[in-house]
Amino acid sequence: MSKTSETANTPDVVITSFGYLHDAPPADQDITLDLRRHFRDPHVTPGLRYLTAHDEEVREAVRNTAGIPELVAATTAAVLAYRTGPSAAQHQVKVASGCAGGLHRAGSVALELATALTELGLTVQVVHRDIDRDVVDRTATGEAVADPEPVTYSWEITLQYPSLSGHGNDVLTLGGTHKVRPGDTRTATREAIRNAITQQRPETRNASVLHFTLDPEQL
Repeated sequence: MSKTSETANTPDVVITSFGYLHDAPPADQDITLDLRRHFRDPHVTPGLRYLTAHDEEVREAVRNTAGIPELVAATTAAVLAYRTGPSAAQHQVKVASGCAGGLHRAGSVALELATALTELGLTVQVVHRDIDRDVVDRTATGEAVADPEPVTYSWEITLQYPSLSGHGNDVLTLGGTHKVRPGDTRTATREAIRNAITQQRPETRNASVLHFTLDPEQL
């Protein structure tokens, strides 16, 4: 059983994700991370806006944001420093991870940090304070975010799937164009294309992707 648990008894570290737009940051924290200004908000990507850190697409987008791996590593080191203090045995280390709405960056960083600390042998409790709240209307809060203009990319994908004849596999290669908003991940783009193909060709629902290209390679 993983040590990262929302029901762990007296964990070494408690990490709370939250959104500044909902309420004040959690009180009495040893470390508070404010992710609002320095790291790209997945909220600006329509395909991610209504997902949360519970979804791999969001976690991947945050994980691949410049500076996030370094921040997680630095925070891990800070937590270990707290754990070496003379009163460490009597006190949990409390970390708060905050972004605007608490749905994307805060939760993803909390989970990345929890994984890193668990791998070092610490017990970790993760609390997502605001992750189940509705998406905040940024216009109403005065923090409107303009969506970047989409860019048209050409794509080609090769799929392999069981033949309808019941003998062997069929291979299908398709290509076309797809509008993508800057910052969308290649994974999200590939899945969008896969979903569109599946709607047109239901027999490819369980297909394996043998090849996928996106031009220009900017995602």
